[in-house]
Amino acid sequence: GVTEFDSTLETQSGITSANTAGAITFRGDVTIAAGDTATTLLNAITNLDGLTFTSAGDVTFGNDAAADQVNLTTAAVTITLNGVGSDLTFTSLVDGAQDLTLAAADDNIQLAGTMNLTTGNLTISNASVIDAASVTAATITIGSPSSALAVDTVNTGAFTSTTTTTIEANTVRAISVNATSASILAVDRIINASVTSDTLTVRGGRGVLLINTTIGGATGGSAFRNLNYLKPYDGVRFQYRVNGMPFGPEHNAIANITSNLIPINVISNLSQPAIGADNSGSILDQIGNPSGRFQPIPFFFDFNSLDFPMVTGFKQAGKTDRDRQNEMQIEVVN
Repeated sequence: GVTEFDSTLETQSGITSANTAGAITFRGDVTIAAGDTATTLLNAITNLDGLTFTSAGDVTFGNDAAADQVNLTTAAVTITLNGVGSDLTFTSLVDGAQDLTLAAADDNIQLAGTMNLTTGNLTISNASVIDAASVTAATITIGSPSSALAVDTVNTGAFTSTTTTTIEANTVRAISVNATSASILAVDRIINASVTSDTLTVRGGRGVLLINTTIGGATGGSAFRNLNYLKPYDGVRFQYRVNGMPFGPEHNAIANITSNLIPINVISNLSQPAIGADNSGSILDQIGNPSGRFQPIPFFFDFNSLDFPMVTGFKQAGKTDRDRQNEMQIEVVN
């Protein structure tokens, strides 16, 4: 038969139910002490009716992610784990147009079945590792802007919101996000995340790799043009790429390195015959044929007129033209 708890429930240890038990409904707040038993509600249907569910031990809902059901009815639900080493697991479907807030301190949250909150909002305020199957909600908020490490790792999950999705964690791995406005902010790095959104803001101190990403309708190698990226970042040692295209810090680092190899304005002249200089020992001979040896550039340039648009800090105050030529390792033949 069915079981209903119509008022506040407090226990000294966990609550267990058999797999064959009928529906269980909690209508008042639930507080579970650590005791010596975890909470395992393996029955097919559990109803959470606008309450706060707090446990000092592990909590598991269901044992069949495709068939068991957790229903959020009438009002918002908050589930908080405040014990050490306590994990929150939904091996069930989760449905209901209600706000749902989950918190597991430094422990894990697993959403193994499909979660569909429709017009409700999902908030996961803290956890160690988050693994999810598929989540749909009006808004999705994971982590906290006031504590960058409130969530250590968002490991897996397909997150779809009808408005905004914000994920803040130390590390974000192979997730997908579909939203109108998305933010993925990692202290460490973002690894192989896929995003479809009108706007996207990212941060990754040690790298950002986005795949199969569409931003503001732009796909492929053009998607990076609509991307907003935040400091801190290190584009010299780590990769920052959208659909394989370097952006932001890595793009700038590549541009600076490339520009310091040879000035852009000089490149087109390397294939032309030299004028007014004996360049028999250079890459071109006197009539413009290759000599096979690369020596100082054998032609005259007015370096005051050259533009080096990709070299950061090239035109610095107090430096002469000769100083800048030396920086670029270009020898002028006089």
